[in-house]
Amino acid sequence: MKSLSSRSSLRSDRRRSTSSASVAPTRTKELSMPVTKHAPGYVPNPLYSQEDWDEISDNPPLTDEELARARPGTGNMPPEMAAAFTSRAGRPKADMKRVPISLRIDPDVLETFKSTGPGWQTRMHDVLAEAARKLKAA
Repeated sequence: MKSLSSRSSLRSDRRRSTSSASVAPTRTKELSMPVTKHAPGYVPNPLYSQEDWDEISDNPPLTDEELARARPGTGNMPPEMAAAFTSRAGRPKADMKRVPISLRIDPDVLETFKSTGPGWQTRMHDVLAEAARKLKAA
């Protein structure tokens, strides 16, 4: 069994050996990712040159004048398209937000609601809301 002093010296040696000043960089040029102009899986076709692709391109480069006129936003879109871009997806905002709580209930009560499938929290809320209305009326 090693003594306490030898253990602490081993730890300090280990700390010294892993400091960034003493560790040689392990990254080499062979490990770095290659820089390519094409998508992964692209196979160049020797029958077509870049000039060929430029000639048939559907997207000619924008001129300086076109770039100066370009404006972000939905101003030049048809109204239906602009509405689709500006509307928020998802559930509509609730008029009255619900408050998250932590509640301890019997396991069998929880299982009963969960066994009814998706939406069980909403159904549990509806039952509690109905009970609250009855309490207010009493």
